[in-house]
Amino acid sequence: MKYLLYTTSSSSWYQKQCDIIAKEWSRIKGAEPVSIEVRTGIKPYNVREHIVLDKDGHFKFGWEWFERTFDHPDYDGVFFHFTPYYKRKWGISEEINGAKMTSRKDKPLFWLCANKGEWAKDYAMLYEFDRLMYHEMAHFYEDLDDNLGNKLQQESVHITDYKLHKIHYYHLFIDLRGLELRRKVDRLIIKIINFVNKHI
Repeated sequence: MKYLLYTTSSSSWYQKQCDIIAKEWSRIKGAEPVSIEVRTGIKPYNVREHIVLDKDGHFKFGWEWFERTFDHPDYDGVFFHFTPYYKRKWGISEEINGAKMTSRKDKPLFWLCANKGEWAKDYAMLYEFDRLMYHEMAHFYEDLDDNLGNKLQQESVHITDYKLHKIHYYHLFIDLRGLELRRKVDRLIIKIINFVNKHI
């Protein structure tokens, strides 16, 4: 799996952290090897025009704008990182530091806000950037689990993070072996359909 992280920062620190996270996500049962490419120095323009009020009363990016700006068809998922400076500048609600696009179940699209080197509250030796990466991706993994036995409930992400303070282990509960089998069957069906269409 190949993911892309856009960031407003220019430090290679984020690539180092993403390499660590990718190695962890690669440990998921049935997962393909994961890599995360970091593209730095991204500063989108006219962002304030695309901040909307969501159903929970938070100001954040409109998902249509987010998808149009950041989604990339050559990647299995795309993330956008920025610092609190930009959160204030763009008028995003202070109390939220990340969000995943809930309407897309096929690939993870999410944003997160954290400073370089900031430690996560209530965690021992986990950066806030890493915590948010694990948290938002955990929501995507939980969505996948819905189709693979539904062993994990959506609230399990918040319990693991906010109550247990173990979100960096959540991915170890995920089993994607059934997903890969489904993908192989889908590819085989497509080949058969193409073969039949050519010869009929």
